[in-house]
Amino acid sequence: MKQLFISATLILTGIFSMNAQQNQKELPLSFSTNLQIHSEIPFTQISKPDVKALLEEDKIRDKQGKFYRTGIITEVPTHSAVKGKYSFEGNNVIWQHGFTAQAAKSIGLYFDYLAIPEGGKLFVYSSDLTHVVGPFTSENSPNADVFATAPVVGESLILEYNGPKETAEMFEFILNEVSYNYRNGGFGPKNASNFGDSDPCQVNANCSEGNSWDAQKRSVVKIVVRDGSFTGLCSGNLINSATNDCTPYVLTANHCGAGASITNFKQWVFYFNFETPGCTNPASANDLDDQVASGCLKMSCSADVSDVIASDFLLVHIKNRPASSYNAFMAGWSRSTSASSSGVGIHHPSGDVKKISTYTASLTNSGWSGTNWGKHWGVVWAATANGHGVTEGGSSGSAIFNSAGQIVGKLSGGSSFCSNTNGMDVYGKFSYSWDQTASTPNRRLKDWLDKSNTNPTTLAGKEVSTCASAALPTVEFVADNTTPSVGQLVNLTNQSTGTADGYLWTITPNTFSYVNGTNENSENPQVIFNSTSSYSVILHVYNNAGYNIRSRPAYIKPHSVAGIGENENSTLTIYPNPSNGLFWLTAQSGKLIDKVTLMDLNGKIVAEYNVNATAIEINQKGLSQGVYLLKILSEGKEFTEKLIIKE
Repeated sequence: MKQLFISATLILTGIFSMNAQQNQKELPLSFSTNLQIHSEIPFTQISKPDVKALLEEDKIRDKQGKFYRTGIITEVPTHSAVKGKYSFEGNNVIWQHGFTAQAAKSIGLYFDYLAIPEGGKLFVYSSDLTHVVGPFTSENSPNADVFATAPVVGESLILEYNGPKETAEMFEFILNEVSYNYRNGGFGPKNASNFGDSDPCQVNANCSEGNSWDAQKRSVVKIVVRDGSFTGLCSGNLINSATNDCTPYVLTANHCGAGASITNFKQWVFYFNFETPGCTNPASANDLDDQVASGCLKMSCSADVSDVIASDFLLVHIKNRPASSYNAFMAGWSRSTSASSSGVGIHHPSGDVKKISTYTASLTNSGWSGTNWGKHWGVVWAATANGHGVTEGGSSGSAIFNSAGQIVGKLSGGSSFCSNTNGMDVYGKFSYSWDQTASTPNRRLKDWLDKSNTNPTTLAGKEVSTCASAALPTVEFVADNTTPSVGQLVNLTNQSTGTADGYLWTITPNTFSYVNGTNENSENPQVIFNSTSSYSVILHVYNNAGYNIRSRPAYIKPHSVAGIGENENSTLTIYPNPSNGLFWLTAQSGKLIDKVTLMDLNGKIVAEYNVNATAIEINQKGLSQGVYLLKILSEGKEFTEKLIIKE
């Protein structure tokens, strides 16, 4: 992949997670020191995608229940590897570098590596100085995390670092990708004439229709999702769990991130309180997008593909609890199967400020596209004093509340529009997502929202301000062998301190296997590495405060088994390899296999076969997982091959 590498020193690339990003209403030093001379700031040109083709694809996607796409991930051209402009003001350093993307609605930056030194601050802002995101500090990049900025409006932005002079050599990052946002998404400041991206009948959440829903409104988040090569918008809700321990879970729709990788999830951005102060749009919205948090881990979902049929749920664990200044609320829920007679949906259509839709007729049993009836609730919205709430792209994942203010579903999609207010929308049933989608924790909600198995039918919400303080774990781990032979068992041991509710390991590249019943969520997994690549290992440990990580780049470096290489002149085929212990050994061109000896890596004979045939089945399903050696005699020639046995 092409990279833009900006650093004062040589650094190693790692894959990490993001911390909360909070706009403290500070401005970059350059704003007050006349250093905004664009001709002196180096700019990276971002290539323009085929926007027309993307929009044509979106017409189809929007009808298929896929997330509302707003941008495409674009690689930074190789020739853009340049250093920024350094300036000095008193005892401070100012570093600047720009990015420009022709005709882009906004630009998002996706870092592979970001290290902000103590005392330093990083800002991102539009070239016309009207939209500032940040500052970000060392708290946003502990362990030099991967990072993604909230999008900045316009087709040109500037990245600026401010800090003490002595930190000039310490600030560094690797930036491989940007999001070229070709659709509006409610990003950045707007004036009264162009404030709303959603349709005109929508009702601002702080109109009279929202007077009785103050707590529920404060649970709603706007989400900038990344799913592979695309970015887009969904809505979601902070949700309470039966332990009332304030674990920062967000519930949204499975189709919002069905294809997202672990790294993708750690680059999701969550906006809190993105709403108008009152019923009418203000004259400007320069401070409405200040309350932002970044990064999450996937806990559970209804499917690993964009399949909305099975109630369409996704539960994620965000990086940190929302800041106290956000005044957030963790919504309650009901898993009752009885239809609610009235309530609301609160959401961010087209990424716009928070809107509210009201229903006054009972929800009905429904299904996605008329199939699998009973896994969704159907709703038809009612006209209200200030409009007629509906849903749009970007509303996906938002909750529908019953009359008691409890979540009973999350939006999959539907046919309501301002031009079709009688159209029905469908919400995946919370009751179905609870324990009906599957029997394992990764496919249902109950294991996460009811950890103590108290089996409540309903749960009240909780004010984040009443949560007891909690500390993130300090994460550490070690391997018992960092230079194993290919196929040799390696034990990874967690050495973290502090409270832990769970673990997530990521290892790259993916040419490895978890063995002996362990997996990516085991505290102490056992792993077999199947190539001589250098493997990076990351451990995420999460609890009710959020999650923390420890990354070890290029940590495991396997080597070939002594005396065994690829037999270039071999006329033998072993299939499958690795396997569960059942192999087929076949000689090519009709040659005969005379004898086969199976040994472990210490040379101990496990089995011998006298063959005199062109093929043999080797059934060793009872053997322990690991690497074994086959010594094969065929027509006077001896070959040695390795077998890998795994689950």
